[in-house]
Amino acid sequence: MAEYKTVAKIGDLKPGDCKMIEVGDEAVALYNVEGKIYASHNQCIHMGGNLGEGVLDGKFIICPLHAWKFDVESGECDFDPEQKIQTLPVKIIGDDIQVEMIF
Repeated sequence: MAEYKTVAKIGDLKPGDCKMIEVGDEAVALYNVEGKIYASHNQCIHMGGNLGEGVLDGKFIICPLHAWKFDVESGECDFDPEQKIQTLPVKIIGDDIQVEMIF
């Protein structure tokens, strides 16, 4: 069974920001969409771009390598919903952002 791990504090991620967090041997991308926190695997499914270094456009993360766009809530690619990044469940406990480490 996967477990939730604290990966950041709420104050570490302002609305409109995204960032990559290393959790053990894994990399997670965090996104703040108007105060709601989302998470996904950090690697783009297209060419392995670092999604945490991308640009957040509303609820879409734009990969910095080739501008593929993914909905951070559903993981779906904007031009092909069959193409998805793996999203991860998020809980907020006090000031802690916790992510369920599904790998």
